[in-house]
Amino acid sequence: MEAEANRPFFDDHGMLGNPSWSAFYLWKAGAPVPENVARFPKTMAALEDAPLCRIPGRTPSILFSLLRPGAHIAPHHGFMNARYICHLPLIVPEGCAMRVGGETRAWDEGRACVFDDSIEHEAWNRNPDKLRVVMIFDIWRPELSAEERELVGSVLQAVDSFGGGGRVTLPDA
Repeated sequence: MEAEANRPFFDDHGMLGNPSWSAFYLWKAGAPVPENVARFPKTMAALEDAPLCRIPGRTPSILFSLLRPGAHIAPHHGFMNARYICHLPLIVPEGCAMRVGGETRAWDEGRACVFDDSIEHEAWNRNPDKLRVVMIFDIWRPELSAEERELVGSVLQAVDSFGGGGRVTLPDA
């Protein structure tokens, strides 16, 4: 995963920019990556009716997340609880799992899981030689009305415009 120039910088415990955890984006920061979208028309068609979280400059994000053998994404959490994160496991060798809050589960290939990423979570690939691939995308929480979704988007766009796009580096806690 990579840092975003206009967002607070978090090192993610050495995983930011680390090739052990990488992504192939179809949509990134609310905009399609045209050359990547063109390579996956059936995937995009399958997501056409999904309630994707849409906030200009932020979401949706649609990506294939690759976790190399032995990699561990340390405990972390997302920035808001107005959305859910969907994982669709595509390649999951033995030894791969994730923890959300107090619950740990292995992924099942082809069986999506949905969770609130504002809750602390982590993931790992303890397989000695096989790659894990999960498609990830964000959707609105179903209980939010269209008006509430619009308000969340407006607040986050106001936050984004307040800082003028400058990079903020937070000190270590």
